[in-house]
Amino acid sequence: MDDYCNTLMTHLREFDKTNDTEGVSMIRSNCIACLAHLAALYHSVGDIQPGARATMDVLCDAVLNSLGSMTQDMKLEEVTYFDLLLKVSDPCILLYL
Repeated sequence: MDDYCNTLMTHLREFDKTNDTEGVSMIRSNCIACLAHLAALYHSVGDIQPGARATMDVLCDAVLNSLGSMTQDMKLEEVTYFDLLLKVSDPCILLYL
């Protein structure tokens, strides 16, 4: 997973250098959703399988670290885990959930 995330970050930088905002947006939106779901999956497996909790926590932290790297240059308002899973960043939308 680390190699895949590093490859995506390389592509993201290349799209950014050429000012390809559509490419940057596509990579970020898809990767953010995938990484957020993967983190939630690891967390859930840790809850279901207490014996695997330590391993799942390490994997979840690694995914959240990748998610942080992916979003570090983005200008976002405060976003919760639930928002990431729903790909929602506008707090006004949360009023309707």
